[in-house]
Amino acid sequence: MESTSFHSFLTQEVSQDSSRIERPGPAFEELCQLFPLQKIKNRAHHEVALKIVTKVSEFVNDQKIEREMKKQILNYLEALGLLIEVYEKENFAAELEKISGAQVLEFLMEQQDLKQGDLAKELGSQSIVSEILSGKRKLNSKQIRALSKRFGVSPACFYHA
Repeated sequence: MESTSFHSFLTQEVSQDSSRIERPGPAFEELCQLFPLQKIKNRAHHEVALKIVTKVSEFVNDQKIEREMKKQILNYLEALGLLIEVYEKENFAAELEKISGAQVLEFLMEQQDLKQGDLAKELGSQSIVSEILSGKRKLNSKQIRALSKRFGVSPACFYHA
């Protein structure tokens, strides 16, 4: 289909309906130029997507930015996060079943540069954190709820074998 006829088609068929949809804005569009929102097809694409989420999240947390720009960035991160989730479910589901709650906790601690003592409040004490990480103790439901809240992840992350 020729681009002018495609544009005409879209203009006639969709423009009235799309006028009610909020436009993403320049920050969102700039991020789409960096990493277009499309299906993640392979591990390399996935790694770049994760790197972008990390770097953009750090920027949002470290910088004072205007409310509208922050909203656009968070909308982009949400959309990219959904694409990452789809890829991970399709490609890592079997691997995820083998990961323990302690391994998830260890990963999250490493990502946020936390020490065992930093989680004493959520888990009870530094020694309990140590026992959980070494596999001597399992996370209980109260601890899982606290960790889920602290890290902003689903409690299901910690309920593996």
